[in-house]
Amino acid sequence: YKTAWRYLQPIAKMKVRELRTVHFQDCIDECAQQFSRAQCEKIRQLVSQLCKKAMEYDLLNKNYAQFLVLPKDTAKERDIFTAEEIELLKQHADDERARIVLTLIYTGFRPNELFSLEIANVDLRKRTLRGGSKTKAGMDRTIPILPVIYPFIEAWYNAAFVKDESGELKQVHRYLLTNQNGGKSDV
Repeated sequence: YKTAWRYLQPIAKMKVRELRTVHFQDCIDECAQQFSRAQCEKIRQLVSQLCKKAMEYDLLNKNYAQFLVLPKDTAKERDIFTAEEIELLKQHADDERARIVLTLIYTGFRPNELFSLEIANVDLRKRTLRGGSKTKAGMDRTIPILPVIYPFIEAWYNAAFVKDESGELKQVHRYLLTNQNGGKSDV
């Protein structure tokens, strides 16, 4: 609401009785030049609430938000890695950052999904990962570990275990990728 309110500042000093659709539309149009439709929707929602409150006090007789026109919802064009860029990353697979980027490319994980992946969701025998978030379809999905990234996953997985005094393997990290202290890495 604070961000939405900022876009209403050009009309903030006007009397509510004087406000019409055109005033609110100008604010929406200004926002649409910099932000997505979602941000414009938040402004419309705030305008609607303001109009309803003004109607309650008999300051307006219409909810002008219902007449606002929002920009078309356009899908963001995503930058994808070219075959040459992926090949270059493979040539630098000794660099941890390159391994992480390759893993993101070949799993389809978002960075926060990869950094939140727990050891319990890695099955080296079946060569699968289980994880994901954000959407219903993306949550808790099974992802194959492709041969190109298997060595990275295996190394990260093995780093989560140490042998104790009796020679037994003991898990020491909860996450596949960890920070220097063994905790969850920040994205």
